[in-house]
Amino acid sequence: MTNQTRQTLANCLLSVPGCDNVIMIWDVGAGQGVISIDETHTDLIYSVAWNPSGSLLCTSCKDKKIRIIEPRSGNIQVVSLLVPPTCTRALFIWDFSSSM
Repeated sequence: MTNQTRQTLANCLLSVPGCDNVIMIWDVGAGQGVISIDETHTDLIYSVAWNPSGSLLCTSCKDKKIRIIEPRSGNIQVVSLLVPPTCTRALFIWDFSSSM
């Protein structure tokens, strides 16, 4: 599993994928969880990455799907299957010119 830190002007946020299929976003400065995303994954979450603006999360899951999630609402923006079915790793690439 991979976790990732995102620095914001107000604080430092840490996204942590859990073995319980939940992503917890922590406010490191306050030492507390601020957002729990718990209904988006059906299996073990392998990794989490923030987009450059901090507005979206990208996750890879044991169910072989990549999800783009709006972390404040927990809404899934995009779901894509990893190909081929035997794929065990994911590489996240962000389009820095996109408004997404």
